[in-house]
Amino acid sequence: MDVNAYLKRINYDGPLDVSPETLRRLHLAHLQSVPFENLSIHNSEPIVLDDEALFAKIVARRRGGFCYEANGLFAALLRALGFDVTMLSAEVARGGSQFSPPFDHMALLVKLAERWLAEGQFPEGSMGPKVDAAIRFLKNGGRRVVITTPELAAEALEPAADGTLRVGTTIVLSDSLAAANP
Repeated sequence: MDVNAYLKRINYDGPLDVSPETLRRLHLAHLQSVPFENLSIHNSEPIVLDDEALFAKIVARRRGGFCYEANGLFAALLRALGFDVTMLSAEVARGGSQFSPPFDHMALLVKLAERWLAEGQFPEGSMGPKVDAAIRFLKNGGRRVVITTPELAAEALEPAADGTLRVGTTIVLSDSLAAANP
């Protein structure tokens, strides 16, 4: 990974130490510079999730990406800088009682003295506080979290006939992700 080229792509010239402040600043620069974009999916282009392919798309060709691309490359940058990063699987509510399938969304969990969420699609001020609480739950041994409104909590916790949840956003620390991110 060419860290300097990535930092130039996101217009970042701040500190590079492993600290909460550096993470916040890198996260904001990434959010402001790498757009959510899923044109490759709609154009039937191959989706390659290795660091080299993601770097070529997002940095060299100055494109954006969907969560696995943008967050995947951001994870590679953070690791190159010395951060401890875990990838998290998430299911996202699609309205009504429908959810996306498992692994439909990816978030990053960054461990410092505390863990910080580095999530490209749910920045602080939207789902940030809810996701932070979910991360604390996962940190303390939980495996699955449902985020919803208080009014829909009972419905969110009652699975549909097929076993899926009906409302809210689900964040899962899966066995395969936990094994890949000790």
